[in-house]
Amino acid sequence: MKHITLFLFLLLTRTVIIAQTDTAIEGRIFHLGAPLEGATIKIENTKRGTVSDSTGQYIFEGLPDGTYRLLVSRLGFVSQLKVVQVAGQQDIRLDFNMEEEEGGLGRSGDYRYDERSE
Repeated sequence: MKHITLFLFLLLTRTVIIAQTDTAIEGRIFHLGAPLEGATIKIENTKRGTVSDSTGQYIFEGLPDGTYRLLVSRLGFVSQLKVVQVAGQQDIRLDFNMEEEEGGLGRSGDYRYDERSE
């Protein structure tokens, strides 16, 4: 019984330590101050991506320390790229204010770049 208790304690402690070393990047996508649903948010050079919900909210959890390039796109809007530095187990809030594409439809390769370090 002692071995099982010790095993469970070590397993839970390890889980807590692992959880504490990862960070989240979260934020909202807006257009003219209103939430923008359906925007695609990708972390470049990874397979991670998500879509903003009805409140414009998105989140990436479990990110180790490092530099991340987030690309936000949606049809009819100019894509945006922001660079953020994640360090020290502190969650990052990164909002995007999207601008409509002239002519109404976004073209592949058009984007606005903004570098930001947290």
